[in-house]
Amino acid sequence: SWHNEKNAFLIFFLGPALQALPDIWSDLFRVMDDIKESVRIAAGKAVNALSRTCIRMCDSAQSGAKASEENVKVILPTILDKGLSSNAKEVRAMALQTIVKITKSAGPLLKVIRSEISIKKSLIRYTLKSRAVDRSTFQSFLAKGHS
Repeated sequence: SWHNEKNAFLIFFLGPALQALPDIWSDLFRVMDDIKESVRIAAGKAVNALSRTCIRMCDSAQSGAKASEENVKVILPTILDKGLSSNAKEVRAMALQTIVKITKSAGPLLKVIRSEISIKKSLIRYTLKSRAVDRSTFQSFLAKGHS
């Protein structure tokens, strides 16, 4: 079908771009913690845009099951690793917000990285307790079945 051909086309041509996303996330998280306010603001806007794009990429209704599964495998571990372990409160909050939205949009696709999420639960709990991440956002994450 045309839909399958479109997804194959996107996977073929966007594959290299997908593989670059972990580095892009890492760089933007680092820049969000820059000493200069204007740099932090610009990085925050870029992270917001990237977050919206990645959420759509992980939604099987929008990207197809196969592409979404691959996207989840590539995108979510970096956000879990780099975002939640950041010293910057804004980075941790944005990472957690993005994780919550990806888990909501990806739904059953999360089984592909369930062990990764299980490992990161302790880090999330530590982050919440020690660094005052927004409690309601964290509770929303746990309510999705990740506790």
